[in-house]
Amino acid sequence: EEREGETAHRTSERASERMPSSDDERDEREERWLKFFRRAHEVPRYRHSRRAKIKEAARRGIPDAVRAQAWSFLVEADVLRAESTRSYHEYASDLAACPVEDVAAIDKDAPRTFPEHPLFAAEGEAAMRGSSPGEAALRRLLIALVNASGFGYVQGINFVAGFSLLVTRGDEETAFWICLPLVRDLMSLV
Repeated sequence: EEREGETAHRTSERASERMPSSDDERDEREERWLKFFRRAHEVPRYRHSRRAKIKEAARRGIPDAVRAQAWSFLVEADVLRAESTRSYHEYASDLAACPVEDVAAIDKDAPRTFPEHPLFAAEGEAAMRGSSPGEAALRRLLIALVNASGFGYVQGINFVAGFSLLVTRGDEETAFWICLPLVRDLMSLV
C-alpha cells in the first residue's frame, strides 16, 4: 500500500511540474516556443540541432496559444507543404480520386467523431441537414488524407483527423499538414 502511495505521489509531482503555476510561467513557456519557431525559420537545421531541448519543452506541455503552431513545427508540416506539388484544397476537392468505398466509410465515420464536441455537434439548421460545419470540414480533411497519403481510408483515422481539427481550432489546411505525416507514419506500421 505504501508503494502505491509513493507512485501516486511521484506521478502527481510530475504532472504538477508540467502544469504552469502562474501566468508568468505560461507566458515564459509560450515565448520559448515562439523562439523555437523564429530560430527554425532563420537557421537551417535548427530544428534538428535543438531536438533534445524541443522534446523537453514538449514534455513540459505546449501552451494552448501556440499548440497548433507547435504541432506543425514538430511534424515539419512547413517542409511537407513546401515539397508538395498539390495544395490541401486540391486534395480535398478531388472526390473522383477517392475510392467510392472510402467515401462511404468516411460518410459513416464523420458523424461518429466527437459528436458531443461543439465543433462537431450539429445544432439548429445543421441538425436538420444532418451535419455540422465541423463534420463537413472533417469529411473534406479525411478525403484529402486518403488522396494524399496513398493509403485507403482506415477506421480510426477520423479521430486523429478530428483531434487535429480541434487543436487547430477548425483550420482544415493546418490540420491536414499536421495530420498527413502522422497518417503516413501510422499506415507504414500496418
